[in-house]
Amino acid sequence: MTLVLKKIFFLGITILLLTGSGNSLVHAQTTPEIATSTPQTPEEAIEFRNKILDLFNIPHDTPMTLYDIMQGKTLDGSKIPNIETIMKIKQGPLSDMQLVFNEKNLAPGSTVQAVIASFSTNLQKARIAWYFNGKLVSSGLGNASYLFTLGSLGSTNSIKISVTAETGEHREITKIIYPSNIRLIWSADTYIPTWYQGKALPSGGSRITIFAMPSFYIGGSALNPANLIYGWSINSTTPTADSNISGVGKNSFSLDLSDVVSTSYTITVFVQDNLKRIVSQNSIKISGIRPSVEMYSTDPLYGVKEWLTGKKSFMKNGDAVSLIAEPFYAPLNDFANLQYSWRINNAKIGNSNSTERKLMFTTEPGSTGSQTIGVSYQSPTNIVQQGRGSATINVQ
Repeated sequence: MTLVLKKIFFLGITILLLTGSGNSLVHAQTTPEIATSTPQTPEEAIEFRNKILDLFNIPHDTPMTLYDIMQGKTLDGSKIPNIETIMKIKQGPLSDMQLVFNEKNLAPGSTVQAVIASFSTNLQKARIAWYFNGKLVSSGLGNASYLFTLGSLGSTNSIKISVTAETGEHREITKIIYPSNIRLIWSADTYIPTWYQGKALPSGGSRITIFAMPSFYIGGSALNPANLIYGWSINSTTPTADSNISGVGKNSFSLDLSDVVSTSYTITVFVQDNLKRIVSQNSIKISGIRPSVEMYSTDPLYGVKEWLTGKKSFMKNGDAVSLIAEPFYAPLNDFANLQYSWRINNAKIGNSNSTERKLMFTTEPGSTGSQTIGVSYQSPTNIVQQGRGSATINVQ
């Protein structure tokens, strides 16, 4: 089956339509262009649409757009799955009405799209009024969406909708929003020299730990992060139920990366207070890199010199230099057991598979030319854990 992507704009949201020659997830339909704000990406629009469908336990493959949700019908006129169950539980027009935000992270100063959803009432024929922080900000027939900007950290924001259906039924919903932030920081258990001022990066087979640092305020007072409830997930939209990972005060999460460096992970943390007044989440993408080996000269008086970091250096004939191999980002769990092999012009020198990282290199008096020095390491317990590096020395 061939699928074609089409985009339309409605209520400030980009709606992605998948059409094709077979059964389609969503069939194409012309919808009014009412967008006045910056549209979301197609992926974000689909996620938002699916979020609304989840509220009503409707499968994601139901052929519907956000516009159809406002009208309570499918694109092709078919019956909405589970609609009988929905209507039995929630009787009457507007009884199933929901107020949904397109943002999961209600951060200070962020712009949020609010949308009303209902399958018991055609909202396009309902009179809808929006109130933000107690003030009437928008009203009209079928006015089922509103764009607003949250206040600063520590502020209290209220959004209220007042809806009167065509048949006269009336309902109001008010939500209180406390803008919040979750900062994610990470550390990798990989090797870097003590003098190196950069950060240790994750590599294949290493362990990485992510720390969540939430800034939650209610009524101007900060909530204690130790009392918040944390949930963690890997490549999932729902947190794990493992009590060893998720729970009160569990603001850190450790992960052992795959030896395959191309493997990528999306780590998500879900944070809320015990009364669910603030519910927020944040994600970070993690992947490993290949370790590299850099060579430096060492001096008894001056220590390590950045001598070969440019992969090329010069020395006088007859001189000697002490070299040290630095396996940047090698996993610490097996670092002490790494075995090194040195080569000069591709010929092995010294003991192979030695744990010694240093090499004394001496040039003969009167000699000239270039010498290529190479070093590699290998873990004796994991053949995937390896790295190599080389540099050229011009003898003058």
